[in-house]
Amino acid sequence: MQGYQKLDKIVVRYILLVAALTLAIFNYKLIFAWVGKLWMVMTPIIAGFVIAYILNILMVQFERILWPHKKQGYWQKSRRPLAITLSLLTILLVMLFVIGLVVPQVYNVATEAIKAFPVFISHVEKWTHQLERLLPDNSNPVMSRFEIDWSTMLSNFKSWTNDFLSGFVNTTLSTVGSLASIIVNGVLALIFSLYLLMSKEKLIDQFLHVLTTYVSKKRSRKILYVLTTLDEAFTNFLTGEVIEASILGVMVTLGMWLFRFPYAGMIGVLTGVFALIPMLGAYISGILGMVLISVHSISQAFWFLLFIIILQQFEGNVVYPRIVGSSLGLPGMWVLFAITIGGGLLGIPGMLLGVPIASALYRIVKRDILERDGYSYSQRQAFLRHAPDDSFQQIAKDEAKSINP
Repeated sequence: MQGYQKLDKIVVRYILLVAALTLAIFNYKLIFAWVGKLWMVMTPIIAGFVIAYILNILMVQFERILWPHKKQGYWQKSRRPLAITLSLLTILLVMLFVIGLVVPQVYNVATEAIKAFPVFISHVEKWTHQLERLLPDNSNPVMSRFEIDWSTMLSNFKSWTNDFLSGFVNTTLSTVGSLASIIVNGVLALIFSLYLLMSKEKLIDQFLHVLTTYVSKKRSRKILYVLTTLDEAFTNFLTGEVIEASILGVMVTLGMWLFRFPYAGMIGVLTGVFALIPMLGAYISGILGMVLISVHSISQAFWFLLFIIILQQFEGNVVYPRIVGSSLGLPGMWVLFAITIGGGLLGIPGMLLGVPIASALYRIVKRDILERDGYSYSQRQAFLRHAPDDSFQQIAKDEAKSINP
């Protein structure tokens, strides 16, 4: 009888699941609209969680330095606010350093481009007149078969240019109009992140209390393991990416100074910033740098692109695997897979989120496989600590020798 009741519950669950999926499929437009509105409302809160998570990495490091042995009194109470302040100042100084290097040189590039623009237009006009003289007349019996009206093509080109400029102006105005909303959401997100950091331990205790109250002990352990694995993956990814991006930015700057490329400081900083996007960021910054250098010299832009390609090969094969790859424990094929899927779904944020999520899933699935194969806890930990290319059999043999020499 109990077996039938259990079977009936399972059937009811599946029926409800199918019904819910059917309703979702037939009302997907309404669901997407509702999710979009919810996302707009939740944007400051989500951004606050992200800011708090990033600040927490720095805050923990500062708390280890600021009189860590003081457990009570004034020093213990002032440790957290001071650590948060130092974390904010660190990020602010980095942002000011980047802006101070990039903005003046971008202004110089824009000034040079504006000065060169009339010359460029005159060259285009001369080229157009030369083209009109070189192009055959439609009265030619051979060319008349193609029915090409060159004057119409030139007028279409001019109208397309005017449409592009008007669209650019409208886009700029709309961007300026939404700037106030971005500032308000940013301030709200920062305030919310500070509340999260100040009451971090209390919030964690409340979450654990709710989890253990409504979820069984076995499932609570699994949920906590998944959350801990995700936290380790994101922390290792962010730390490794920042170190790797800093190294790449320094290498680009020194190389550009060595080969006497223009805008070395600005492009080096941009390379370091874009390098936070796994694998693709350096190429994006390379193309952007080539465009900026082309304002100064086309030939130097070509040699710069060649320099970036060679440097990226060294960085991708030597620096990245040692710093980021070793901390994530994720094979290169899955890194590329995570970037492709994440970028296709969410763009640049998806590229940033895809790699640590894939690393956590890879680690969780690998541990589950080892558990199902019957390996001991110590053997699983030994395997998970090693690189994916290491042989598990050799690790197990070494561990057996250490237990029974």
